[in-house]
Amino acid sequence: MDVIRAVRNIRAEVNVPMSKKVELIIKAGNEETLSIITRNDNYIGRFCNTSSFEAGLNPETPDKVMSAVVTGAELLLPLSGLIDIEQEIARLEKEVQTLNSEVERVEKKLSNQGFVAKAPAKVIEEERAKQADYSAKREKVLARIAELRG
Repeated sequence: MDVIRAVRNIRAEVNVPMSKKVELIIKAGNEETLSIITRNDNYIGRFCNTSSFEAGLNPETPDKVMSAVVTGAELLLPLSGLIDIEQEIARLEKEVQTLNSEVERVEKKLSNQGFVAKAPAKVIEEERAKQADYSAKREKVLARIAELRG
């Protein structure tokens, strides 16, 4: 179930519909995990909608992949055929611009002494939380862009 959930999360993250088949490579951490995966490969293939599925202790892995870690295994979905890398980079760059403007807006609000002096402490804390959230999201998106370009 963890494998299926993780693959679906990756699909959602890169906007790949469930109807599109994907390649899946599972790098098991030990023989016991590999045995569990191979016994359930029918379910994994069906519920992850895979075009190809490989599991092993040290399978060959392509350069550009989306990955997720579940207990005892690492899941790898090769990006080739999964997404248009240039299109994904463009989408992520737009997202960075949006996040930059949100961070800037919150920072302006928090640097306004009139706002800080008059606003209730709860509102100020919410704005600080928003600032931290937007900044963290921006860093993740920038890391993703670097990963795709690398």
